[in-house]
Amino acid sequence: HNWDRKTQAQRYDKKLKTGDSFKVFHNLISKNKKYDVIDLDPYGFPSRFFPDIFKLIDNGLIFITFPKPHVNILNGITQTHLFAYYNNNNPKLEEIQDKIALYGLCHWRKVQFLDVIDLGRLWRFCISVKKVKATEYTGTRNR
Repeated sequence: HNWDRKTQAQRYDKKLKTGDSFKVFHNLISKNKKYDVIDLDPYGFPSRFFPDIFKLIDNGLIFITFPKPHVNILNGITQTHLFAYYNNNNPKLEEIQDKIALYGLCHWRKVQFLDVIDLGRLWRFCISVKKVKATEYTGTRNR
C-alpha cells in the first residue's frame, strides 16, 4: 500500500477505537478503574500523564518509556515542556526520577524506581507504586 505511517496509525486507531491515549486514560480515571500493572509508552514524552497516572494504580508496577532529553533535538517547545514538568529544560535522569516520585505524592503514592534500562536514545523505567496514607506518610494525626 502507498499509505504513509500517519494514515496507517489513524486507520488503526479508528479500527480499535482507541483514539487519543490522554483522553482514554482520563476516561478510565473518571470510571475509577485500577490496575496492578501499567505500561506507559506514549509517543514523545510521557509527562502529560503526570501526576494523574497514579490515580489508576494503588499498589503495583508502572513501566515507562522515556526519551532521553539530551539525545533529542531540543527545540523551544520541547525545552519549555521539559521545564514545565521537570524545572529544567534539559533534565538529568536523577531530576526526572525525583520529579516523578514527587508527582506520585500528589495522589499519595510512594514511588520507588526498581530498574532503569538504558536503551540508547530512551530509558525504560520500572517503578513500584504503593498507596500510602497521608497521615502516616507525613506523621500527622487527624483530629
